Amino acid sequence: MNKLQLISQSVGHYARKTLGLPLQVRNMNFAITYDCGFRCQFCNIWKTYLEERDRPLLRQEMSLEQIQHFFGQIPDLLTLGITGGEPFLRKDIVEIVKAVKAKRITISTNGQLTGRIIEAYKQMLAMDHFDELGASISIDGLEEVHNTMRGIKDSFQQAIKTIKALQELQKQDKRLTIGISNTISKDNINEVLNVHKLARELGVVFSTRLAQSSAIYYKTISTKLFVDEKDMPKVKDIFSTLIREQPMNLFYRYYRDRYLDHPEKQPLPCYSGFNSYFLDPYGNIYPCIMLSKKLGNVKDKTFAEVLNSEEAKSARVFIANEKCSCWTDCEALNTIYSTPAQLAKAAMYSMS
Repeated sequence: MNKLQLISQSVGHYARKTLGLPLQVRNMNFAITYDCGFRCQFCNIWKTYLEERDRPLLRQEMSLEQIQHFFGQIPDLLTLGITGGEPFLRKDIVEIVKAVKAKRITISTNGQLTGRIIEAYKQMLAMDHFDELGASISIDGLEEVHNTMRGIKDSFQQAIKTIKALQELQKQDKRLTIGISNTISKDNINEVLNVHKLARELGVVFSTRLAQSSAIYYKTISTKLFVDEKDMPKVKDIFSTLIREQPMNLFYRYYRDRYLDHPEKQPLPCYSGFNSYFLDPYGNIYPCIMLSKKLGNVKDKTFAEVLNSEEAKSARVFIANEKCSCWTDCEALNTIYSTPAQLAKAAMYSMS
């Protein structure tokens, strides 16, 4: 999508939201499974199927046929974020990607299943229905910190191995983008810029954000991991460093200049529930990964029926009244790119 198309779409989304009209779905985040082999301190998803008695719940996750039917109802999605659990534990992940018509698809992974990941990307890059295919590998700190936080020995080295193997594929197909994803907590606040430096040395994209709690996604994590007021000077220094390198990154600017001083309020009116949604492995639709307001289930209803439900209307009123308080990139970036004034501001910063 070129700049003119991006601006045109942004104006359209802003106008329709302002007028209270239905919006075309622009962004979707999809947790394709909650199965996971890690033991992360900052996420309880891995506990979903930990007990043998819980394994039947795994069989309730959406089948490939149900996923294909769902995405057949969204023919012109702009961005899709695939997450988990660990997405590559689903052996049909290539077929899932094949079912989605989106300009940009990004898959988040812990990077441990290197052979399976590389083979899947080879097959996905043979497809031609997307403009960009992203790989986002989670790294919390350098080796000792990362391994401790992930609860798996040698997980850092395996993630690096996966990144380097993906870079070999990238040489053959520039549609593949590779990034390191980092989440800031008390356990790794001193490591964030070290991971940023690592990303630069490897020649991959870097992204970070604060750890936040979600009952539907992270399955509620201990607030002891969250940074607090006394950590804010250090957090602001982190984002100031990142902004110097990426001056037009409004996500980082709003973190530093607005959100960190007032975390009870979002920096911009949110578009989640209007043109962006979260789909969990069981077919439940939510406005986003953070807000625990289920809109409906696409196993027994069409997506249009879910979006027109009373639950969806109620959630949109809640969001429009600015009662939410998160600032996560998977939702914030959609909000920024759906607001024409923000695109103009990004252009202004890029020229300064």
